[in-house]
Amino acid sequence: MGPDLVPDLETAKRLGANCAAFAHLYNEEIHGRPLPAHLGPLEMWLDNKILIEVGRNDLTFGDLAFFGRNSIDPRPVPQHLENDPEESAKFMRKHQVPHIACIAGQEPQSGELLLAHLSFTERGFSIWPEGKFYTHISTFGVPIYERLHGIKRPSEILYQKGNSS
Repeated sequence: MGPDLVPDLETAKRLGANCAAFAHLYNEEIHGRPLPAHLGPLEMWLDNKILIEVGRNDLTFGDLAFFGRNSIDPRPVPQHLENDPEESAKFMRKHQVPHIACIAGQEPQSGELLLAHLSFTERGFSIWPEGKFYTHISTFGVPIYERLHGIKRPSEILYQKGNSS
């Protein structure tokens, strides 16, 4: 379930959550302010004023990391396919959105990034070293997360007094 349906941790435990809902809950826990509920995985990935890209040298606890296959081209499902579950699913597989994980720290000895995320394979919350994303194989025997496509964090505009968008 996405962020629009999972407003808190208790709901997530009861109904389940996806990576975007987890990113929302994680962000609110760290920053004390929620991301707008309409931001799903695609909306987080696309250019917006709420999340800004950051470089690998500027990472901080709670930044959002976007993993996916080498070639990704995420797009919204066209309106004419929305009521056709089979065609909608085909479109979404072709234009897959990245998986979202949250920067949780660094491995003390190696310095490798540690990322918190929801893992279908492990059936819940997990903290993985970055390298595990690149070696993770789907149940169909293909890599799921071949590369890190980008890192974003909430922009200052979100935290300005009186801004609730």
